Amino acid sequence: MKGKNRITLTDKIKAEMYKKCELSDCCVASELLALLLAEGSMGIAPDRSLSLVLNTHSARLAKRCYMHMSHLGVEATHSTWTDRRLSFGKSYKISVQGAQPITSALRALAKSPISPMPDLDSPMLSLMNLKEIHPSTRECCTESFLRGLFISRGSLTTGTGYNLELNVNDPDLLERILAFLSDLGLEMKSRVRNRKPLAYSKCFQTIADFLGMSGSHRIVMELVNNKLVKEVRNKINRTVNCDSANLNKTVNTAQQQMRIIDAIDHLLGLDNLPDKIASVASLRLKFPYESYEALGKLHDPRLTKSRIQYRLKQLEKIYLREIRRIGDSDDLSADMQA
Repeated sequence: MKGKNRITLTDKIKAEMYKKCELSDCCVASELLALLLAEGSMGIAPDRSLSLVLNTHSARLAKRCYMHMSHLGVEATHSTWTDRRLSFGKSYKISVQGAQPITSALRALAKSPISPMPDLDSPMLSLMNLKEIHPSTRECCTESFLRGLFISRGSLTTGTGYNLELNVNDPDLLERILAFLSDLGLEMKSRVRNRKPLAYSKCFQTIADFLGMSGSHRIVMELVNNKLVKEVRNKINRTVNCDSANLNKTVNTAQQQMRIIDAIDHLLGLDNLPDKIASVASLRLKFPYESYEALGKLHDPRLTKSRIQYRLKQLEKIYLREIRRIGDSDDLSADMQA
C-alpha cells in the first residue's frame, strides 16, 4: 500500500503545473492544443456525426481540458465510467459532437497567434487539422504548450541520472514536436519502446530548460539543489576514498621499508652503511609512518621528497645484494614473514 501512495517526482511536477489556473485566452488555447494533440482522437458518434474525444484516466486532466474548452466557448460534454478489467479505476471522456462545434473548437484554438492555419472549412475534418496547427512561439504560450505536453504525456524519473520522456504515440506528431522543441533550443532524441514512439532526454540542462520554460521554476531550483548536493557528496566520498587509499599505501610501504631496515641491521649492521643512507634508515625507524615529505623536513640537513625516496630505494638494493650474497633468500624471507 505504501508503494501505491508514494508521490513520484512526475506527480510532484504535475501538481505544481496544475496550480497554473489564471491564464489568458491565447495561453488557454495553447495548453488545450497540447492536451488534444496528446490525448485527443476523432471518431464517429452513434448518430453518425463527427466527434472529437479526449479519453484519460486522470480526473485532474479531464477537468482541466473541460474548463479550457468552456473558457474558449466550446460546448463539450463529459462522462465517467469504470472498467473493472483495468487497474486505473475510473476513466474520463470529454467530447465535442458535430462538425460545426469541432470547427468552432479549432477556431478557438486559433485565438492565439498560430500559423499556418489549416483549412477549417474543409468537409473532411480530422485530427490532422489539429496536427497542422503550430503552437505560438510567444513566451507565455510556449510555456502553456509545454505544460500541456508534460501534463498529458510527460514523465521525469531518476536513477543514475534524470530522464525526461514525452510518450507521444503518433510518429508524425512526435516529429513535429521534436522540431518545435529544437526551435526552442531543447534538443531531445526519439526512440521506440513497446512499439510506441517517444521523445526523451537525459541531459540535465535540457531537462532544467524544459521545466523552466513550462513555468516549473520551483521544481527546477529543487532539482539543481539536489544535483549540487549529490555532486558535493560524491566529491567528498572520492576525496575520502583517495586519502584512505593513499594512507594504506603509505603504511604498507613504510612497513616493508622497516622490515628491510631490520634485515639489513641483522645482516650487515646499520653502522656499516654510508652515513647518508644510515641517517635516513634511522629516521624511518624513529618515524615509521611519516611521508617522504615529512621525513625530508625532519632530516638534518633538510632533504627533498625525491632524495628521501632515492635513499630508501638504495636501502632496498643493499638488502637484495646481501640476500644474493648469502644465498639463502628463501629461509630469510620466511623468517621475516614470521
